[in-house]
Amino acid sequence: MPKRILIVLTAILFLLAAPRAIVADDAHTHGMGQKAMSDQTLKQVMQGIQGDLSRIVYGVSVDNMAVVAQGARGIAHHPMPKGGMKPYITKNADKLPAVVPKMDEMVHQSAVKIAAAADAGDRDAVVSHLSTMIKGCVACHQTFR
Repeated sequence: MPKRILIVLTAILFLLAAPRAIVADDAHTHGMGQKAMSDQTLKQVMQGIQGDLSRIVYGVSVDNMAVVAQGARGIAHHPMPKGGMKPYITKNADKLPAVVPKMDEMVHQSAVKIAAAADAGDRDAVVSHLSTMIKGCVACHQTFR
């Protein structure tokens, strides 16, 4: 792996270390199944997502596509926080309906694509979809956190 990619992935990991809000419709599905409502708070759900993101980055850095796929599926299947997303979002809450579809595509569908690419052993596609996913995460954080 070129040092530049490793440095970029490491920097991204540190930038995303704090749990942040990902906007999602309370009852929608992603390519890998229905989201289950959980007893977890938004912060707890985001901590789980951050752990899965770390798993993806680690898997890429050590060229272990099974670990990458596991992390991607964790993100694609993450539970919805207790009460859904709306109770946790205060900043720009009025923008939820307008921006959810695009951010959903960028984050959750990218996770589905990362898992498929990892299963196929296509490292270049994994990195490309990871970049798209992270752009979606950052856009959501900038809008709602």
